[in-house]
Amino acid sequence: MVVDSLFLILLAAYTVIGQYSNSSSTDSNFFNGPKIAIIGAGPGGSSAAYHLQKFTSNGFNITIFEKNNYVGGRSTTIENFDSSVNSDLELGASIFTSSNQILLNAVETFGLEAISSDEIFLEYPTVLEATTGIWDGTSFLDYLNPSAYSSAILEYLYYTVKYGFSFIKFVFFLGPKIIDLFLQNYYYSNFPYKSLTDITKDIGFDLLTGETGLQYLRTHGISDKFSKIFIEATTRVNYASNIDDITGLEALVSGAGSSSGAYQVYGGNYQIFENFIESSGSSLRLNNTIQTIKSLGSTYEISSLNENGEYESESFDKVIIAAPFHLSNITIDKNGYEISDIPDVEYRELYVTFVKSSTPLNNAKLVSASPDGTAPFILATSVSETGTTLDYYSVSIVDYDDTTGNYTYKIFSESSIDDNYLLEHFFDSSSSLEIIFQHHWNPYPHLTPITEFLDFEIGENLYYLNTIEQFISTMETAALAGANVAGLISKGLNTTAIELPNSSS
Repeated sequence: MVVDSLFLILLAAYTVIGQYSNSSSTDSNFFNGPKIAIIGAGPGGSSAAYHLQKFTSNGFNITIFEKNNYVGGRSTTIENFDSSVNSDLELGASIFTSSNQILLNAVETFGLEAISSDEIFLEYPTVLEATTGIWDGTSFLDYLNPSAYSSAILEYLYYTVKYGFSFIKFVFFLGPKIIDLFLQNYYYSNFPYKSLTDITKDIGFDLLTGETGLQYLRTHGISDKFSKIFIEATTRVNYASNIDDITGLEALVSGAGSSSGAYQVYGGNYQIFENFIESSGSSLRLNNTIQTIKSLGSTYEISSLNENGEYESESFDKVIIAAPFHLSNITIDKNGYEISDIPDVEYRELYVTFVKSSTPLNNAKLVSASPDGTAPFILATSVSETGTTLDYYSVSIVDYDDTTGNYTYKIFSESSIDDNYLLEHFFDSSSSLEIIFQHHWNPYPHLTPITEFLDFEIGENLYYLNTIEQFISTMETAALAGANVAGLISKGLNTTAIELPNSSS
């Protein structure tokens, strides 16, 4: 059922990373062709490496530079990010959906095990099966409770009565239409493309990116009540953003993606990106920070600080920047060479905190507001009769140990939280609490309305993947940007068709 899938996706919480061999994985049979440097080993950079070799039958000599000691960018487990902590819980990007063609195809290609949210929640005790509450700090404005309805018809009837035809219009028409248009135009009929701006305007998506989510949905007959309660629950958990502080496209994708089913790779989603790199035969240099990219005319000189603290320089025929430029502190030395200006984009602040407890959520405010006396999982909305806005976004169950009876919760918030905060908002006793891990992210840009996007090629043979982040920010679309640039570079050199897998074909 549509809303069942939304319930599962919201519990998993979408947004925001392993030790990996620092030696080259290059096979001697790989063609020692044009040298390509890729800066960043996250979804975009790893996908670019994989698709470069896929389109050309290993036609490139690729080196990947990564400033961290792990592969995956914002997609990693706790232990992959910090090997001293024994936990395979997702620290960053937790799930992907069945509409994510590149990620699902990679799972199948590399023989990874994808687990659906349905399978995950079967492991939890009955008390955790039922409800996610949309919470304003005082009361629950709504619940997502798939087990409460004996049929899909009754479920749809409830939401239609509460929100009018806004629910039907969004879930069955507006949302699916946007996803279909996106796949058809950005994955298939126009792939690969140089300009996001041109396609976006050709298909009218500039109307989506040029307005806030609230404005766009209001224009298309979706009530503010449905937008501010139901859809904002998804934008806050996915992008730490209220619906009037995010683009229409992101709002649509956040809500509409819920009908596609939720998955994660057993052991960590980062394994997709490790497999991309290993399959590409790239030389991977971890703990390697790029200092400058200098144009030498027909080539580029990359200067970096290696894992031993030594400066190194090497020339490459092409360079792909697969990291947020202004967060990476890279200097581009133009040397008289014309390079497009890269806009300085503001990135969101997000803290992810993992809390172990011997009890489910049981803070008095939550329990007293819950009709059955049990505190549900939480999606925190900005809607409040008191005018207050909560500074956390979601609380979801991510693990239950049936041996010890301990629950592990994952909390997204805009600032660091401690035991006192937990007692104030979620639990009634500190004796059963333990913060097992906390991390601060800059996971995605502040997605303000925009209609003009930087081209992927920002200088001759110099490419920037993160131009897509101002358009749409997910694991899947980062991988799409990598594949798209790989397609542009491979044109004329390709030995196979430059196309993406199409599950509908």
